[in-house]
Amino acid sequence: MAAFGGPFLSAGPLKLCYDLFQYAGPVLLSAYLADAQQFDKGERGSIDTAYVYAALLFFTYMCTTLILAQYFHRCYSMGMRVRSALMAACYDKALALSQSARGEKTTGAIMTMVTVDVRKVRDVFPYCWMLISAPFQIGIAIYLLYQQIGWSVFIGIGVQTLFMAPMQILVGKNARKLQKDVMKIRDKRMKVVNEVFGAMKIVKMYAWETSFGRKITGIRSEELAILRCYCWWYTLMWLFWGWAPTLVSLTAFIAYVAEGHELTAQKAFVSISLFNLLRFPLAMLPMVVLSFIEANVCLGRLGEFLMCNEINPYVIERVPLPRSRAQAPPSKA
Repeated sequence: MAAFGGPFLSAGPLKLCYDLFQYAGPVLLSAYLADAQQFDKGERGSIDTAYVYAALLFFTYMCTTLILAQYFHRCYSMGMRVRSALMAACYDKALALSQSARGEKTTGAIMTMVTVDVRKVRDVFPYCWMLISAPFQIGIAIYLLYQQIGWSVFIGIGVQTLFMAPMQILVGKNARKLQKDVMKIRDKRMKVVNEVFGAMKIVKMYAWETSFGRKITGIRSEELAILRCYCWWYTLMWLFWGWAPTLVSLTAFIAYVAEGHELTAQKAFVSISLFNLLRFPLAMLPMVVLSFIEANVCLGRLGEFLMCNEINPYVIERVPLPRSRAQAPPSKA
């Protein structure tokens, strides 16, 4: 937090302003449709107020675009700084590993941590605030929907919770297990690849290209099988969460009409707009949870690597090089 807390904390108010401006749109749309209905019924002589609401709608959407761009700029910048710091720490640690630690952490495992694990930690930063913003957006959407269709909104959300909560728990549990398996097999593959490149002359001399190629392909096939299973779980989660808003809106409208209420154009359009806004936090929340699960696994691997034994600096003798010898040009043979 001392090194990267400033940009991270400054992105929080921007995300809050974006959420407020985003949900100001349905409120202005409701006022606009109410004014248009009054004009249609002859209760108003002009639609000047409707033009004001239309201008305010344009202003709010323009502000949301600018604020969201600033938010992502700060988050991605901070993510790149964290990535650079973690890569530098890994390289420094790799140069100071003891002999026993080098036997445990191979070159392939170190390269996987530097290239893959650090990237996954970086990718989670732009969506960190969604853990706070998503419940906040859901709360605002439910409150505004309650003003439009009353208790019917809770019937729709209850149906969604009944079907989606067990699926999210199941997907999160399996995703964490598969992520660990992928990392282990990826380390194994990188180890073999580095061994092949390190002994390329011997491999070419004895014509071992085919055998090593089959070995690497077999390891890669195992990795792809686990990744394919991971993608199936991920697709299943997106399928259910993409279908959720339609299920919620349909159930809520049926319950509202069944209670004897009249579903007017104002209530229908505003409710659909709010359900569409509710779709984003409901869809992003499980994705952010999965990203945090992956980042947690990667941080565990990085922490284990950074805690490995190092060479004792007191047993290293550093002999200073004379200045005249350091600046002397190389002699020609």
